[in-house]
Amino acid sequence: MKDRPLVVFKIYIKIGHSYFLELENHENDPLIIPPFEVYKNNYDPIIFYSVNTRRIKIDNILSDEKTKKQILLSTTDGKYKVKTGIIPWSPIPLFFKNYMTAIIIPKRLMVDNKSYDINIKYLVRFTHGDEKSVVAIHADGFSIIKFTNFKLTKESLETKDALSGFLENEKEKGNISYEEIDIIEYQKECIERFNLDKIQTFKAKPYSFFQYHIRGRILSFIDNIKNKKLLKEIHKQELRKKTKEQGNIEQSGTKSDIETKNL
Repeated sequence: MKDRPLVVFKIYIKIGHSYFLELENHENDPLIIPPFEVYKNNYDPIIFYSVNTRRIKIDNILSDEKTKKQILLSTTDGKYKVKTGIIPWSPIPLFFKNYMTAIIIPKRLMVDNKSYDINIKYLVRFTHGDEKSVVAIHADGFSIIKFTNFKLTKESLETKDALSGFLENEKEKGNISYEEIDIIEYQKECIERFNLDKIQTFKAKPYSFFQYHIRGRILSFIDNIKNKKLLKEIHKQELRKKTKEQGNIEQSGTKSDIETKNL
């Protein structure tokens, strides 16, 4: 099915042996999945499920792990069973076997659906009628030509107000035209958002095959054993503490009973 388009009329989930939950109905406008592509969809909450004219509750079997579920497609080639248990590869399990594994996640600060690098000090958003444009200015942007009729100065980039005043002055001279201006201190917002002035930073270094695959696995194995022993000891301490507390409660209860009898 992967080497040619798949025409889908309906999508079902088969629950157990006798239930077929309709997820999507494309009878009036068939869904065409191109070759070698993946179809994905999210579903909004429903009011209830129905069978003919009756309401049916299926939460119990949907959440039951023992009840088998399978996605079925109604296609031009008949019933098509979607393979289950397809798990995308992930490096996360590697980390638990080898703590030298590092999973690097890019961090971005989006402005108008676009991100910029940390060296951008200001983003200047110009509005002229229905048109909007954004100019990114580096911390040393005075040395880079960004505008046609004038050049930024070092002093104009010292503060947001200084840049705003400089651009207003150039507007009065007729060197630039805009109706509204919005200056975003992008570098400052990045530092504040991600705590870049406080977060611990280290420099990546390459590891040899032996360092990563052999030494890393051995050290991780030793650490796992130590952690298991530590967790086991903590568990024992908690049990001893609970046993001691339970014994104190029982002794307190016995003492109260004796005092009551003496009375």
